[in-house]
Order: sequence, then C-alpha cells, then structure tokens
Amino acid sequence: MNSPEAVPVIVDTASGKLEGLNRGQVCVFKGIPFATAKRWQAPERAAAWSGVRSARQAGAMAPQNPTQLAALLGTGGGTIGEDCLSLNVWTPACDDAKRPVMVWIHGGAFVHGAGSQGLYNGKHLAQAGDVVVVTINYRLGAFGFLRLADIPGGPGGSGSEGLLDQIAALEWVRDHIGAFGGDAGNVTIFGESAGAMSVVSLMASPKAKGLFHKAICQSGGGHLGHTRDQATRVAEVFLRHAGLNADTAATAPIEVLLKAQLDLLNEVDNAHDPHKLGALAFQPTIDGDVLPLRPIDAIREGAAAGIPLIAGTTAEEWKLWTAMDAGIQAMDEGKLERWARRMFGDSAGSLLAANSNASQYENYVFMQTQRAFREPTHRLLDAQSKHAQVH
Repeated sequence: MNSPEAVPVIVDTASGKLEGLNRGQVCVFKGIPFATAKRWQAPERAAAWSGVRSARQAGAMAPQNPTQLAALLGTGGGTIGEDCLSLNVWTPACDDAKRPVMVWIHGGAFVHGAGSQGLYNGKHLAQAGDVVVVTINYRLGAFGFLRLADIPGGPGGSGSEGLLDQIAALEWVRDHIGAFGGDAGNVTIFGESAGAMSVVSLMASPKAKGLFHKAICQSGGGHLGHTRDQATRVAEVFLRHAGLNADTAATAPIEVLLKAQLDLLNEVDNAHDPHKLGALAFQPTIDGDVLPLRPIDAIREGAAAGIPLIAGTTAEEWKLWTAMDAGIQAMDEGKLERWARRMFGDSAGSLLAANSNASQYENYVFMQTQRAFREPTHRLLDAQSKHAQVH
C-alpha cells in the first residue's frame, strides 16, 4: 500500500510518459522497460508507447531458482519471467539540475537477485547524495550466461547476454536520464560481488565504452570469464541435465531450464566439480566481441583508461556463503590445516599464523575472503592505477 504522502508524478521521456510517485523528497519510478530480448539473443531497444505508462510497480525478476541465501536477502517480491529487462529510478526531482547518476548492478553469483530487492532501495542514497539512482535487472544463469553458439544446431547465445543487457540499460540511461534530473555525462556504475564483477567486465568491454565515467566495485575482481571451450563444456553438461539438445532448449519451458541449472550447480557443489566447470559455472564468456580478453588483462592493457575506480571488499564476505553450513562452522584445527595446505600450498603456514587467535571457522572465513575477494581487488586496483586514479 502506498504511503498517504505519496502523490503521482509524470515524467515525459523519449519513449513516452511515465507515472511514478513523488514521496516528498524523492520521486520513484519502477519497472521501466529498457529492452526486450528473445531467449539467448542480444537485447533490442524497448518500443515506445502512447499515453501514460504506470511506473509504480517493479518489473518481473529474471528467471532464477529460490535459494536460502535469496530468501535471507529478500527478493522484492513479484514474479519471475523472461520479459525481465526493466529498471528503477529514484531522483530528488524530475528537473534540469543534471545531477550525478549512479547505476547499481546487483550481485548474486550471476544466478539470482534483482534490482528491486529491498536491500537496493535507492531513496536514501538519492536523498542524501542529491544523485539519481538507477537499479537494473539483467538475465541470469542459463538465460544470461550460457554459450550455445558453439553447439551444433543451437540457437546462438554468446554466453554474455547478461552483460549485453547491462550495456542496454546504460544506453537507456544515456538516452533518457535527463528527464529524471540526471546528467548522462556523469554516470557511475557500482555493484557488489557478481555486480562488482559485472562492473569490471563493463570496464573491459569495448561495447560499453563511453556509457559511464566512473566505477565502484565491492568484493569483486577481474579474474573472471570462461574461455569458449570452458563455456561450451558448461553448455554440454547443462543440456545433458535438461535432456535437451540446443535446438529444443530454445523453446523449452522455463521450469525445465531452471531445473537443469539447479542440477548442474548441485553437481559442482556436491561432487567436487567432476566436469571442471568452475566455482562460477555461469559467468560471462570471453567471446572476442563483448569481452575480447579476460577483464583483468584488458584493464592492464588500458581498456578503461581515464575511468576512476573505487574498490574494496567486505571484511567477512565469505560468511555470506557459509552462514547456514553447520559442517564448516564446526571445522576443527586439523581439517582447517589440511584445507589450507591444499588450497595455498607453501603460503598456508603464514596465513594460518596471521589470524591464529581466531576460531577455526573465523580463520577459514578470513582466508577465503583473502583468496576470493581481497587479493583480486588489490590486483584490479594495481592494474587500473596505470591508467586512472584508483582509491
């Protein structure tokens, strides 16, 4: 139910009029379509409309399986559907003030999340910072990051459709944000976890050049991207779980594809990755087009020259993945040392000693956070420092 003080506000964009809500110090517009896309195809610009379109409700979330983590974080409600390419805008006023624009890219291991999650309510940032805040949806999991282009008889699919969705959202910002009081020439992209990896991927992509001017990434580096061979191996295992070939997958029900995605991820988690699909089975592909190189390598070569970067890590990020795992929380000293030596080799001793007063579980979280987030962030900052200011 809308709060009593909320009153309708209409903004006239290049695509048509939108009716949002003025909540006093912030106006909010939800569920704005920025693109449409057929399954495993690049996004296309959303069609204009006549009359006034309601922008009071968030759009559909990208297809995804429910998880304990997603339930803990909250989804923002609503249904899931493939017609999910929408965004939300919070602005202090729809005027000509040309405020800085901040575009949030949500995390969720590239398989869950939405720009409409309650965590990502942009009203506080818009109000406190006098900025325009945009949160976006993009295709996830097999719908956004499955490469079928090298599978005979397949429907295409570069494996980077989710990144192309993010680029399409930034194109919408470029073309429309002025109507919401924003400055298309002063856009910062920011994100956390897979959202931060997306930020770094956009920094590396020639297709995103000129669409943003600053970047912030929290808990995500540039050491990502499947090779085409790795991505094809993921696709083959996915199709096996689905009981489909690449052609029939193009018209299979969402539920069948989500079940195959879940089975694949469970296989990776429970069987120590028998097909060597990697900890992030679904992630962007280095396809030679959207991503010509692995992001960290492209940034070292100056792909994001002139883009100032702020990067950091959440202090105990790995707790997010182990908070509900009683077995890991009960880890003893022997198990921790065996794991550390297997993971870090000769460096294990110094890492174990660095946090020796903590419990085995806390020490495990410390080392995993170092490995997965802090060290890649330092390497990212070092790479970009040759080409722009970093913080």
